[in-house]
Amino acid sequence: MNDDPHHSNGHHRHSHRKRMARIYLLGICGLFCLSDAILFWYTFSQHNPWRILIGVMFGEFVGTALLIGGIWRRSPWSRYVLIVLRFGVIGIYAMLTLYLTGRPEMGNQQVMTLIWIAVGLMVCGNTWLIRTRRIQYLASQAGSGG
Repeated sequence: MNDDPHHSNGHHRHSHRKRMARIYLLGICGLFCLSDAILFWYTFSQHNPWRILIGVMFGEFVGTALLIGGIWRRSPWSRYVLIVLRFGVIGIYAMLTLYLTGRPEMGNQQVMTLIWIAVGLMVCGNTWLIRTRRIQYLASQAGSGG
């Protein structure tokens, strides 16, 4: 048993940092789930003229769940792949909304507002994922300076 107070303090700091990072990750997951719920509603609604978005949403949902699990398990590459995946989905829905905004006969203003809210939530989640040092710490390998 190691009675060194510096060792114990370092372990406590590491444990606290990891716990806070996982709480942040749950917050990011909450933002992504909320945005996905809105986009799932749109994808299966009568307002969606492109049924191919159903496949995009299922792939994005499964990919997000697996990659958040990868970050939780401290896989260093999963954070970057998740960021790129989410920005791809942001791009798809932003272009879709801009296209529909230019065609009033195809778009409903309330639906477009909901899609923009979902896109905004995804941008917030991605920004949090990119900028938070706690998440950067969690996504690094254990013992790699963190």
